[in-house]
Amino acid sequence: MLPKRLSVKIFAAEDSKVKPAAIMPVFQHWIQENTLEGLLIDVVDYKHVHHGPGIILIGHEGDYGLDFSEGRAGLLFTLKQNRYETLTEAVRESFRLAIVAAEKLSAETGITFNYGEAKITVLDRLNAPNTPETFGTVEAQLSNFASRVFDGDVSITNANADPRDPFAVTIQAEATPAIETLLEKLSLSLTSVS
Repeated sequence: MLPKRLSVKIFAAEDSKVKPAAIMPVFQHWIQENTLEGLLIDVVDYKHVHHGPGIILIGHEGDYGLDFSEGRAGLLFTLKQNRYETLTEAVRESFRLAIVAAEKLSAETGITFNYGEAKITVLDRLNAPNTPETFGTVEAQLSNFASRVFDGDVSITNANADPRDPFAVTIQAEATPAIETLLEKLSLSLTSVS
């Protein structure tokens, strides 16, 4: 299965102080300074929506956002231009881009992130309906990916029980490597994971 679009959400640590009003100017100067990879276009403010998308940095290849869906803050990267050949490559690159943005956001705002937990949502209902069959297809690929990236045991669970919701999984790692090691593993995993 190779989805057209997918997202990766890295959750903010529970004790992290998230101030949505401080994010808009950060995202705006990221556009001006070309801070992230890819073409960044605009910033949209949805923080008035309860448990909504928060603040989104619109890009050509992908969007970044401080997301508040399900009542949990986190950095959300949505891959819009999938040029990868496998699901694992798309997840790996999306995860890497999300972590890089989260680290930059952390440095500028003080928000801390839990890199040992992520939600991966496949935004392609035609190719990935929210069914047990889709979970069975995806679980082995993501388990292989996660075991190479994280330390210790990793669990992968279906994140959306309602079949009307997009297919999503939560990856929970027993231990998370240091951020430098995690980014190095993500960079190397493109050639070693398929």
